[in-house]
Amino acid sequence: MYEIEQKFIFDKLPQNELEFIRHTIVYRQYLSSDPEIRINRRVFDDGEERYNLTFKSENFLKRKEVKMRLSREQYFDIMDVNCCKDLVFEVWEYAIDEIHSISFKKCKNIDICFAEIEYADMEDYHKMQGKIKGYDFVKEEVTENERFYVKNIWRRFCEE
Repeated sequence: MYEIEQKFIFDKLPQNELEFIRHTIVYRQYLSSDPEIRINRRVFDDGEERYNLTFKSENFLKRKEVKMRLSREQYFDIMDVNCCKDLVFEVWEYAIDEIHSISFKKCKNIDICFAEIEYADMEDYHKMQGKIKGYDFVKEEVTENERFYVKNIWRRFCEE
């Protein structure tokens, strides 16, 4: 499956423009940055937890992505072997329309935040551009800025 994802800088969360969906905390580690192989634990406000192992190809806007759900036991077994520090993100998700949402991510380990929108395909991406650019909380697009790729944020974090 391909992931088509656009990234933006933001300076505030939407006030009344969009409907709030949920808040989560994401704990992420990388098993490899080239190729990108990562493990996530996502904790929802209601206490639910989801665990994933994800593989991604190298690219900016459109990338091949394979995501596999893990059990809690599998996740922690991998974590025991990996022995790296968690990169932690606070995530607020808002609905743009019936199909699209925007996730606002603030890293708790390093001073960086950005928003992400995923699209069904390139046609969908092009159709949504006017709508996205109309929001005052969405600032500069940083899709092709490597500073905002989480694997690079993780590398900086691990160097500290």
